[in-house]
Amino acid sequence: MKIHGLFYFGFKNFTHIDTNDTSKSINHKPIILVYELVDNFLLFIIIKFTNRFTTFMNDFKKVFQQMMNEHYYSSKDLMYNTNINILMSPHEYNDFLNYKKELINNSNNESIKSLDLVSFNDAPIHFSMCLDLTLAVNNYLKSVIDDIDQNKTSLFSRNASDMLLSRIYSEIEGSLNIESVPTTRKVLDEIAKGKKEPSSLNEQIIKNMIEGIRFVNEIPEFNETNLYKLYTILSNGCLDEEDKLIEGNIYRHDGVEVGGYQGCPVDKIKECMDSLFTFVNNNLKNLDYINYLPHIAHYYIAYVHPYFDYNGRTARMVSYWISLLSNKDVLPPLASEAINQTKSNYYESLSETRDANNDLTYFFIYIFNILNKYIFTYKNIEEISQQLMNEQSVVLSSNEKTYLKKILISNKGKFTHNEFTKWVGINMSKQGALKVLNAFEDYGLLVSTTSKSNNKLFEVNKSKIKYIV
Repeated sequence: MKIHGLFYFGFKNFTHIDTNDTSKSINHKPIILVYELVDNFLLFIIIKFTNRFTTFMNDFKKVFQQMMNEHYYSSKDLMYNTNINILMSPHEYNDFLNYKKELINNSNNESIKSLDLVSFNDAPIHFSMCLDLTLAVNNYLKSVIDDIDQNKTSLFSRNASDMLLSRIYSEIEGSLNIESVPTTRKVLDEIAKGKKEPSSLNEQIIKNMIEGIRFVNEIPEFNETNLYKLYTILSNGCLDEEDKLIEGNIYRHDGVEVGGYQGCPVDKIKECMDSLFTFVNNNLKNLDYINYLPHIAHYYIAYVHPYFDYNGRTARMVSYWISLLSNKDVLPPLASEAINQTKSNYYESLSETRDANNDLTYFFIYIFNILNKYIFTYKNIEEISQQLMNEQSVVLSSNEKTYLKKILISNKGKFTHNEFTKWVGINMSKQGALKVLNAFEDYGLLVSTTSKSNNKLFEVNKSKIKYIV
């Protein structure tokens, strides 16, 4: 081992030392001693580093096995959750991600599936077939298949109109001022039938969503031309001048940053999107991917961010589009409605996926769990509607069903009229909210108590709920 310069500092008059040259009357002992000390020190450091590296690799292997077989921990869990006793430092977490990347690159590893999609930030698009994901997917598919066996028709075919209406409503709810469900449904109906032209941004979005659904329902091929058509339909009349594409361009011409994340560099957008078209079309009938395809495309469009605006709406509509191309009966179009009611969890799952170097496992676990919950919600409403008809000759209106869905999906126990109005996302007076909730109580769907501050607290009557996630 040759050591130059640094360890000879302080030995005056030695610009070069050859310890094998005995012709010079130099006392080599201190120099040889330095060599030995340096060699021993470096050997100690190397052994120490190697042992530490090996320990880290073994620890990472144990952590990953634990994630695969027990719970797929988030980055926050791995770094800050004292209950799981891992507590990685940020540097160690980064090393853990590199360890996972090595697993992805190992062709013999079957626990992680790497997708043939272009990554613009050197982070392969992938997911892990962990226990959490396996359970989420299996529970979802069981719910869908059991429902078809029980009713001889799919949930989508029985509720198509309501699901598509709710899809449109969910895309405008919360982001814009919604007067009331009845008013919005009336406008939807008038615009859909061509009886009303949009007179506001809200109404323009409604028209665009209706036309977007009509376009996708024709089940066109998923390619660059048709995606551009869909984006043009969805964004028509809704973009600020600075967010419009240059004439002749099909993707944005400048960089974007959303939520602290950089979108794909402009010069790589086409390459990335072409890889998405190829991947989807090659796997439409691939049983390994058929249940994941809509959600892969959903995330990937959000990741690439090919437009300045309307990437989210486009991604969610593409998810519906691909579900129609692959298997519409097994993949009911519930994503937008379900996401709208759990937005914070939705954005958290997207961020976790991006922070974990494009690990789609987090997004998949979220999406399949919430979809399963929404399937049970629709089935509960069907069951409740039939019970009320049989026992009380009561027919729930479409508006009441909408309100009931919000309650079933959002409540976690007792709630007030204020919480109810937040869930439904509309402007509603206290009297209006209590009128709806009191009616549900009269039907036997809710029970109530009074708080110490004399507020009425409502709770779902669990005896009326047949399907529980």
